[in-house]
Amino acid sequence: MNEDLSEASKAVFPIFAQAHFFVSRQGKITQVLTFYYHDEKYFYRGLQDHPDLLKDELKTISSNMDRFFTEEKNILNGERVSPEVTHVDLFFHGSAIFPAILMFVEFQGQIKSGRNLYESWTEQEILEYGCLATWTFPFGARILKIVSPLQYDIFSHVIVFKGGKGDLVGGREKIYFQMP
Repeated sequence: MNEDLSEASKAVFPIFAQAHFFVSRQGKITQVLTFYYHDEKYFYRGLQDHPDLLKDELKTISSNMDRFFTEEKNILNGERVSPEVTHVDLFFHGSAIFPAILMFVEFQGQIKSGRNLYESWTEQEILEYGCLATWTFPFGARILKIVSPLQYDIFSHVIVFKGGKGDLVGGREKIYFQMP
């Protein structure tokens, strides 16, 4: 990486994260994860002028996220599931000073008619920036119970989790849901 880009990379910091989980009746869970950044030295814009460097950066981001997924524990109905990044891309949110990294993550588990449980164990941490996560279940599903340090709202078959800077996140989280 050239010296200017290396220096610019130190001035990039996250400002918001957003995740949308889509749960299928067949047990496939697709996550669309976006990290929004403030980039006053235009590191990511500069990478666009160097396609090989951009490709390497996106590959590193993907590998780092996959490593994070192997460190956490995700269980669906008593069976461990393995989230995996399937795609990473860069886009700009309004201007080059606000880049965003978009990731698609997928994992497969067994979902049955009746009561189901998704569990996640991660390190507890204090959020350095706000976040929003939605879980969308198939029509007819019912959310039974949630265990999470985050605030949340339930709208029929959709859960909306909200976290602000300074909030506690992680630990053992659970979503109990009923499938028709």
